[in-house]
Amino acid sequence: MMIDQNTKRKTNGFTLLEILMVVAGIAILAAIVTLEINPKRELAKARNQERESDVNTIRNALKEYSLDNQGQVPSGVTADLKDICQGNCTTDSSQVDVSVIVDYLAREKLPYDPDKADGDALTGYRVAVSAQGNYKVTAPSAENGETVAVGPDNITQYLLADYQGAAAAYSVRLLKASYEGAALTIRRDSDDNTKDIQFAGDDLNTSQINNFCGTSNCYVQTWHDQSGNDYDLTQSTSGQQPQIYDGSSVITENSKPVADFDGNDDYLGQPTGDNWQSIFAVASYTKSSSSFSNFDGLITGKDDSGADNGIGLIGEDGTDHVRISKSSWFDLGEFYFNGNLHDENSVFSRINTLSLLTGISSDSISGVNGLSIGRDRGRSNRSWGGKISEIVIFPSDQSSNRSDIESNINDYFNIY
Repeated sequence: MMIDQNTKRKTNGFTLLEILMVVAGIAILAAIVTLEINPKRELAKARNQERESDVNTIRNALKEYSLDNQGQVPSGVTADLKDICQGNCTTDSSQVDVSVIVDYLAREKLPYDPDKADGDALTGYRVAVSAQGNYKVTAPSAENGETVAVGPDNITQYLLADYQGAAAAYSVRLLKASYEGAALTIRRDSDDNTKDIQFAGDDLNTSQINNFCGTSNCYVQTWHDQSGNDYDLTQSTSGQQPQIYDGSSVITENSKPVADFDGNDDYLGQPTGDNWQSIFAVASYTKSSSSFSNFDGLITGKDDSGADNGIGLIGEDGTDHVRISKSSWFDLGEFYFNGNLHDENSVFSRINTLSLLTGISSDSISGVNGLSIGRDRGRSNRSWGGKISEIVIFPSDQSSNRSDIESNINDYFNIY
């Protein structure tokens, strides 16, 4: 009996070509289905891939520029992440023009983020460089919750570089790489001589303090503002200056330097100020063991006149609550203790040690007359008895950045 050859071939199964065609068809169908089901996510993924290519392109061009220029970096590039612009930058220190690298780019122009248009003032990318000359380039507009960045992770993330626009900022750490002023001006009580104390790297230069103070007590006369607004806090009366050195060593908590306010009449003030809305403070309170002895002010307006001068962070008389307040009114916003929304449970016992206190008002306060740290306005019987290491004030609502700002602070002070 004769067997038809065509029939015989069909009984042998699919050919390799047929299998490949089916697989390709399934893949195409899956891609179409995926795009139809979640087109926004897939398009965002494609934009992120473009961003990944761009940050690598920019970083490679920066590296080539440095190699050709004896290790130099483009002017203005620092350890602070800055927005990249090309030829049309403003005088804002948060921007940097790196157009000198265009000769190292195939298109001879800087890449722009997919959400930006060529010719926009900013490219949508940011750049920083470490002390060792390692560049980091980031794409802050990355989508789908992804992080698009290339370069070392160990470049210090300076608070005022990542979160710009602070009204005033005081700290025992460096808050932005471009700040070149003193951290503190301190007074030696044995002869009333004063000295500006600088930063050593990112930290307060405690060696300067030790060498200057010796066996004398030293006190903070001026706490310098790092925001760029020149709102330095001062106290000319020697008996009302917070202590920084106890005759043998720098006063610390959590191994970090602190300004120690005696709870009687110590405070630092500034006669002018900016709008307030968000306050971040690193402080402890040890004046009493059970509750606040009065409306003890951590930070408020400077003068006793004007309703808005009561805005700030204040301990509530007879309770264990720190509140964000406005004049005699409390709860005009949200208060966070060590990153958690205050829930009316006991706070006092927990701020016997260095804590992170955050207050975000429901609106911006424009009527504040100056600043007072360490007491409630001009009221000497409402003094903060405890230690302060950092206070940063923003004139805007930082709710969307709150968690990240608190993480930045906690990473340095190891509070919780």
